[in-house]
Amino acid sequence: MPGEMATSDPRPSARVTRGAGSGQRLASVLQEGRENANIDAGLGFIWRISVLATLGGAAVAWPLAARAQQQPTIGSTDASPAPTPTPTVSYTTYFPISEVPLSESGKWVQHDPNQTYVKVENIGGVQVAHGTMTGTVPCPGICNDSMAHMASGFSQNQTVTATIWKAPSPFPNTEVEIQLSWNDQNPQQNKYWGPTTSTGYEINVHYNGNYLCIGHFKEQNALMCVYNQFVPQTGDIFKAQLTVQSDQTTWIYVWWNGVLQMSVHDFSPPPAGQPGIGFYIDSSARNDVFGFTSVTLTSP
Repeated sequence: MPGEMATSDPRPSARVTRGAGSGQRLASVLQEGRENANIDAGLGFIWRISVLATLGGAAVAWPLAARAQQQPTIGSTDASPAPTPTPTVSYTTYFPISEVPLSESGKWVQHDPNQTYVKVENIGGVQVAHGTMTGTVPCPGICNDSMAHMASGFSQNQTVTATIWKAPSPFPNTEVEIQLSWNDQNPQQNKYWGPTTSTGYEINVHYNGNYLCIGHFKEQNALMCVYNQFVPQTGDIFKAQLTVQSDQTTWIYVWWNGVLQMSVHDFSPPPAGQPGIGFYIDSSARNDVFGFTSVTLTSP
């Protein structure tokens, strides 16, 4: 069932902590699918099966993008380690070339036949990277996000920092995404949100800030979300970082305009992959209203 979280498995697969920019209460979300999510104001945390939280509050399940239902869980204390040091591998782009798919001479790739491409075009004198998803396919069922990731060169520890661009008019559910540890050349799997050959972390944010979430791509429930902490604006800085520990578990950190919003300790991480970006729209939304004007990708 959408939004349902199993509570019988005692083995934790992720631990989450609240960032400095978080609010003071949990929010409940009525599961009506990605396009009909009704998100209450305040703060909510949602994650997938078998999670241990450091909230002293409640856990909530989340199917990727704004679909959650509050559930009780165990509280715990565990401080996250310091983020990784100064990067030694770095790539920055301001998307100077209008193209589809996003490539920049082969630096970006997208191999998943079930997903769509990222497009770069000039909108009002600004070069913007955004999705090409039309929103005409059923979701859940087939959620064909638009995406692109680095072809190679980045270690398991990686950071993506993106600059937001947003059209002035309000629109329905629309997301920009940061991807970490992305690998899209796996055998196809049929997951809750549709078929995919991709594995990795998706960190997505809603056009109006209704939610900011971390999850394993296309899994029904997220690792964590916070709700209604900010309203994205053009020029905002969206940042996510992955650090791999000596035991091969991972920490994922997410910042908005330099404020740490959340961190997750994942005990069941996906295979190693590359950093990237992605986009999603509902069926009634346009794909050229929420995007990035620059992206920096780094590895230590």
